[in-house]
Amino acid sequence: MFPQVTFNYPFLAFFAALAVPLFLLLSRVITRYQGRFVHRFGRLEVLRQFTVFRPKFIAVGFFSLAIALAALAAAEPKIVSGDQMVSRTFNAVVVLDVSRSMMARDTPDGRTRLELGIAALEELFESYPDGRFGLVIYTKKTIGYQLTSDHEALLRLMKYQLDEANVRGEGSNLRIALEEAAKVVDDSPYPVEVVLIVSDGGISGSTTYNISLDKSVDELRFAGVRVATAGVGNILPARIPVYNEEGELIGYHTFRGSIATTSLREDVLKEIARSGRGSYQRIENEEALVEMVQSNLWDTQPIIQEEEINLTVYPTAGALILVFLLLLVRKRH
Repeated sequence: MFPQVTFNYPFLAFFAALAVPLFLLLSRVITRYQGRFVHRFGRLEVLRQFTVFRPKFIAVGFFSLAIALAALAAAEPKIVSGDQMVSRTFNAVVVLDVSRSMMARDTPDGRTRLELGIAALEELFESYPDGRFGLVIYTKKTIGYQLTSDHEALLRLMKYQLDEANVRGEGSNLRIALEEAAKVVDDSPYPVEVVLIVSDGGISGSTTYNISLDKSVDELRFAGVRVATAGVGNILPARIPVYNEEGELIGYHTFRGSIATTSLREDVLKEIARSGRGSYQRIENEEALVEMVQSNLWDTQPIIQEEEINLTVYPTAGALILVFLLLLVRKRH
């Protein structure tokens, strides 16, 4: 990016550009009508011998330039250049499964799948404080959020899903979640190399990887974006607990009259990662996602620091010099 001159207060810069011609025009108008007024009392050439009245265009010029420079200084001009790369980081779009099955408590430390997945994402955010992340939350419906460096806001959105009272619908639709992720990538002004899915691999209406999902992964791959997957849960079937408003366990989720069970579908998640030129990682601790990114060398997005040179001192100095010259001119006349 080429260096650019910018202003914190552009309207003052606009006023500075108009100040000189406006003051000179005003001075010309005042002088003209002042001359007509003086002619009522006698000849202007004779009166000038007894009074200091005379057009002072030099003084007006100095004054208007001083006002213009003062306004320019108040506009806080600076040169901004975005060509300085200071480091590298990790940008990604996180696709988080918040369906009912993610509430199963079959992780190594006894937390729900969703709790462990969010904890791993929080560790990822902390490891890349300059990284920008987008977020897609999905069940059978989906909602997307644009890339941001406000990690706290993203964590609040995710942790809200930990509330047991949230209505989670029946099942999940990863295909529409990936379509939403593709939109977030397209709208991002920052480079995105990875779409990271955190899920237990459940896909509603199918027990295997399907063609419609394959097309969604292909679209991201053709756009130069990897699709990586992180599985959370246990491969052994687990029940999905149901709690009351006080957070007390009152039973387990049922399906068609029987207690429903869910297990980690690593086969589905591995196939998605293979098709998306990504990688699969099982989340067993909070450091899993950081290890995944670092082992695959995905943290290569540049951090561009805008270099700023403040120019305020120059118009300020110019205005002071002109005020000094204006005082000299006034003393001579």
